[in-house]
Amino acid sequence: MFTYAYDEKACIAIFLFTGKDNDDEDFVRYLAAVDELDARANGRAEAAVLTVVERGNPPPNAAWRKKIGERSRLMKSRPIAALVSESPIICGVMTVLNWIAPQRFEESVVTSTFEEAVLWVEARRGARKSVLNLLLREAHADAAKRALPRP
Repeated sequence: MFTYAYDEKACIAIFLFTGKDNDDEDFVRYLAAVDELDARANGRAEAAVLTVVERGNPPPNAAWRKKIGERSRLMKSRPIAALVSESPIICGVMTVLNWIAPQRFEESVVTSTFEEAVLWVEARRGARKSVLNLLLREAHADAAKRALPRP
């Protein structure tokens, strides 16, 4: 499942993939969130995005990797980006996307923990820990709501 949270003032987003699967709607929401971040961050030097892929969440299939790569090539903003994942497969997807769209980020990194990603962002953008923690909580709260059975 995909959810996200964004802080306009800090120009930073958390993209969160959680649960054991993602459907087409999740990736449609993901691309819409990328579009929103791109529009909001365009021209802002402090822009940053952390994508957190929790343990057990699968990578996008080949069709979605292609769509994500194609969309990434169109980005006007150049945020820094951290991918948080313990999965070598997810990290490999990031490598492939970097080949497809090598200029999509000012700088990027892959870390295995959220804390490492926060430190990396703060080294480049200044203090962001509190806002990143808040955004991660918001994204988790949204994921919990989305996971509830619908009447």
